[in-house]
Amino acid sequence: MPSPQGKTMKEIIRKVSEEILRKYGSKLIMLIGFGSAFERDRPNDIDIVVVVKDSEPNSVIQEIENLITMLSEQNNIKIANNVVRLSEFLFDLLYNGNPIAFNALFKGTPIYGEDVFISLHKFAKLVYGSVITDETFKALISEELRDVKLGLTQCELLLQKLATKLYVAVTLTSQAWVLKNKGKIVFNVGQIEEELEDEELIEILKEAKKLKTSKTVSQEDIAKLLEKLENYLN
Repeated sequence: MPSPQGKTMKEIIRKVSEEILRKYGSKLIMLIGFGSAFERDRPNDIDIVVVVKDSEPNSVIQEIENLITMLSEQNNIKIANNVVRLSEFLFDLLYNGNPIAFNALFKGTPIYGEDVFISLHKFAKLVYGSVITDETFKALISEELRDVKLGLTQCELLLQKLATKLYVAVTLTSQAWVLKNKGKIVFNVGQIEEELEDEELIEILKEAKKLKTSKTVSQEDIAKLLEKLENYLN
């Protein structure tokens, strides 16, 4: 729904969020949006929670509140002014049952600090779950383990890619040696190996070839071979 100034609610939310992050992004832990602006087509206002670091003084909190008030007036729409430190946010959630903190975590949308938001959301679900059982913990643990396994798979693919790039670098180094010392331009790996007479470089090429074809590549293996090649080139 367009605002009185002709802007859509999404545009206003984006502008407000960008302005807060531009001026105070380094001081924030989370910026969460919730309420009618994020749930309905015809919102009455914008509800956001700005969670800052515990080390931030009251003066910074006041500055952010003043900025939100100014943005509210500029866009001719009410923007709820909820600026709190992280410890205060958690205390309100766990001990006071503050509806703002509760709604922000359970119904909110993370605009900034998504990783922290997701972790706190999972924790809050555990704390406020109607029944806490072994199955609850198992479900949460399984979810985290799935993320770990996915991350490992991505790491393995990246290491394989790095091993291939390192092999290419060693092959190019070998081609350069053959050109410099024998005046030949060779592209076939077999020919390169036949022409190569530098024992140190031959050993590096063998290791690179072995690493490239290995099913398991470690970061340590890549680092060691990279160091050997750099020492050779220097």
